[in-house]
Amino acid sequence: LQLQGDGEAEIGNEGEGMGRVDGERRQHREDMAEEVILQPGALGRLVGLPAGVRATAVAGGSHHSLVLADDGRVYGAGRNAVGQLTGAPHRVPVLTPVAGLPTGVAATQVAAGYKHSLVIGGDGVVYGTGGNGNGQLTGTVGFLE
Repeated sequence: LQLQGDGEAEIGNEGEGMGRVDGERRQHREDMAEEVILQPGALGRLVGLPAGVRATAVAGGSHHSLVLADDGRVYGAGRNAVGQLTGAPHRVPVLTPVAGLPTGVAATQVAAGYKHSLVIGGDGVVYGTGGNGNGQLTGTVGFLE
């Protein structure tokens, strides 16, 4: 996952990639959902940020991507198997707002783990969502609250 100078987030690697990008398609064995396979060294733009909104930081988890935007929101795409992108477990094919920050709190930083996501809010609080199998969210598996 790479942040470009124009504020666009792009995905690419030497193997597999997920998200709405140009490339070859194949079936994923675990859940038989379609995923995009990038050609080695290829970059493609992640889609879904609102018009005029620019990415300021990115983070990549095992099967999901996070984008911090200049509107103070966090957007995510990819596999949401345990709520790492908030909402019901499903695949999120385009950048979609991550829910749960308190009203009036803007995100200032993002990080992505294997199956969890972390957001630092402007209030200095760290918020987390997704898998908590090893206590990495210091609570039960859940969503940003």
